[in-house]
Amino acid sequence: MRIPPHKTGIVVHFNFLTQFFREPLTTAIHTILEEVAHSHKLHVWGTVQAVTRACGGAAGALPTGPYPAVPAGWWPKPAVVFGDHHSPAPSNFDLKFDKVSFRYSDDLPWAVAGMDFEISQDRCLAVVGETGSGKSTLVNLLARFWEPDIGRIMIGGKDIRSLSESDLRRCMGVVSQHAHMFNMNLRDNLLLARAGASEADLYAALETAQLADFVHALPDGLNTRIGESGRLLSAGQARRLAVARLILKDAPLWVLDEPTEGLDIITEQKMMDALYERMAGKTVLMITHRLVNLQGMDHIILLENGSIIEQGSHADLLSSNSRYAALCKRIN
Repeated sequence: MRIPPHKTGIVVHFNFLTQFFREPLTTAIHTILEEVAHSHKLHVWGTVQAVTRACGGAAGALPTGPYPAVPAGWWPKPAVVFGDHHSPAPSNFDLKFDKVSFRYSDDLPWAVAGMDFEISQDRCLAVVGETGSGKSTLVNLLARFWEPDIGRIMIGGKDIRSLSESDLRRCMGVVSQHAHMFNMNLRDNLLLARAGASEADLYAALETAQLADFVHALPDGLNTRIGESGRLLSAGQARRLAVARLILKDAPLWVLDEPTEGLDIITEQKMMDALYERMAGKTVLMITHRLVNLQGMDHIILLENGSIIEQGSHADLLSSNSRYAALCKRIN
């Protein structure tokens, strides 16, 4: 069962949540999806009671059944299944897409087709293209929210399907388009990335993300609560908080999906300059539709309708009669 592109944020949020509350939330989510898949409507009290019980709440305080029984054998198999085994870490963090193709259903065109590229460790690659060109699908395949229909994705020579979920998440830091913020203070949202981080570590990450001055100016500083889903932050501030978490996690593989979305030009430039300094030794995949601040990338791929139409360094693409050069001239 696959989720269409406009529902991707739901998957990202749930995946992030289950890193911290895996067992109760997995049970709760399955309960909700079972109800939806069974009847396309929620049997509200049955679902609420099951979710409350799964999360350790006072289920007895809720109204009791009877509730509809779920028929056996109808539950669809998940699109992605992780093994429970622990595997040795890859010897390096080179990233390779090996002739990867994927589509959301058999009656739809390919979202990405024949993706064949490699990023060596300590190198940075940008994937650019217009909305709908397949950029974010690459991120979701790498994170194993979906499986490729054709081809494979490898980290350090290992097919990512051979890695457990915890091993895959451990080697990767992701700034997604829908980074989830929790209804707690800024400090605790940051500490999710590295529980033992000092205050100096937190502010160093915020400095890189161009958010330190904002936090310093708050009466409660890091102890400021940000509301449900970070509603007290602007979109740009929430994106920069996600960048700060990426820096604190310090994973060897960085995946940045539109990291500068919602930022003004000056802040965008400052943050990208600071990020480039932090990228040393990392394998970096950056997804963007903005053809700015890409001169620090080692390689650039231009996507259109799910296929690679051009690739090369920023300088080489600009010096040729390329589609990339024409797009850059259009915005300058």
